[in-house]
Amino acid sequence: LELMAETPALFRKIMDLERIKAEKGLFMADFAVDDVVAQCRSFTQDPANNYLLSTFDDRVDEAGFLTPEQAEQYKQVNRQIVTGEMVPAYQRLAEELSALKGSGKNSGGLCGLKGGREYYEYYQLPTEEPELILKDLQRKMQQDFPSPPEVSFQVKEVHPSLEEYTAPAFYLTPPIDDVSQNCIYINKSKGDEKIQLYTTLAHEGFPGHLYQNVMERSCGLEPIRSLFGSSGYVEGWATYVEMQSYYYADVEQDVSAFLQKNQSALLSLYATADMGIHYDGWTLRDTIDFFASYQIADKATIQQIYQLIVEEPAHYLKYYIGYLEFLNLKEYAKEKFKEDYSDYKFHAALMEMGNAPFYILKEYLPEYY
Repeated sequence: LELMAETPALFRKIMDLERIKAEKGLFMADFAVDDVVAQCRSFTQDPANNYLLSTFDDRVDEAGFLTPEQAEQYKQVNRQIVTGEMVPAYQRLAEELSALKGSGKNSGGLCGLKGGREYYEYYQLPTEEPELILKDLQRKMQQDFPSPPEVSFQVKEVHPSLEEYTAPAFYLTPPIDDVSQNCIYINKSKGDEKIQLYTTLAHEGFPGHLYQNVMERSCGLEPIRSLFGSSGYVEGWATYVEMQSYYYADVEQDVSAFLQKNQSALLSLYATADMGIHYDGWTLRDTIDFFASYQIADKATIQQIYQLIVEEPAHYLKYYIGYLEFLNLKEYAKEKFKEDYSDYKFHAALMEMGNAPFYILKEYLPEYY
């Protein structure tokens, strides 16, 4: 509750920064303003029924250590903060961002800004029941990955009011001093086909983000390590094991291979477009032509991809380049250890080393293998 009450102060600091960016011609593109304002409006359109009220009330009602009087008091405080502080803060944020609309000097990739291409180079390139799917993945991964310690996990659905603006799924990282409670959120509006749900849960759960996070803590890494690391490692690992999970699914291996290669190819196209837009200066027209050369011709979808990439430079590189780095590291391990190589030993060494730049992982791999 104290953290939520800091929302107005946080938004003021955000706007201080955005005004400086506007003065320097570095403000976001108009379509990005529209996206952010739309999200703010969605949050504020019905304050009395905001999801932060209903979800909070539900959790407080489940807290058996609170008396009914305490529970009601917490609900009242939460309602006051949400309706009296957070909603107005979002309303002001939308108004103040709208006032800056038009001050951005660049609506394309980073290379359209002075020094933008050089800045871009600084990014490091280093069953249908979710719970049952995760248990199935835990069982099938044992031949290739060390067993994780016993931890609990929950799979929850994203609140309907957040579906439009939320990723298909995400793992909620637990506190560094308590990794026993883990939660994965699923956005059912973004597709829940059997194989897609299966591989998504592998990415977010086992042997993906949840597994990696729990294993690193159980291997005795110093807590300060949680402050360092590489997003290319984190998302690269999750993509690497996501690709592996296609072969764990109960479908024919030829089909698994086709689906896995298709997913890899799609990520490759997104990563190439990311570099084209931010480094080579591709326009929307260039991006449409690029995807058209691969028989992808839905212009509305391509425009959405283009705008997402403009808003989040190097987003797809975290996933795809990170994935390729793990494949390169695996090839290095196979060549070095020859007949002594196994996926199990390779993965165990990675978990013991923890999140680090890839050149460091390669240097220290022989010590941990």
